[in-house]
Amino acid sequence: ERIAIARQQGCAALAEATTERWFGKAFLAAHPDIARLFQAQVAATNIDGFEGCARAIQQLDYLSSVGRIKTPTTFIVGANDGPLPQALREIQPLVAGARLEIIDGAGHLPNVDQPELFNAALLRHLKSVT
Repeated sequence: ERIAIARQQGCAALAEATTERWFGKAFLAAHPDIARLFQAQVAATNIDGFEGCARAIQQLDYLSSVGRIKTPTTFIVGANDGPLPQALREIQPLVAGARLEIIDGAGHLPNVDQPELFNAALLRHLKSVT
């Protein structure tokens, strides 16, 4: 559906809905500068690039390979990031020793909407591997 909209109307037609999905309306209303910045970036996205990325994600099949990850791993996801927290809960046990950090009050880009909590999770990971 999003590919069709981008092809028919351009990526600008996706900008508001995309940023609302990533951050939530309340965050965007409280941070209009971030809303404008990300909406402009989405609007400026190359249509062919957007479609290529979307189709690659649709065809992504990695579950059979994640068990081969041997590097210390921490999955970090925003609690409000749609189906991703649940997906990572299911993937975490497939990676030996992996940890899962779910950032409360965050969406798709927790490093933007909850930078302190994201940085704390990242530092916990880095300290655990040093």
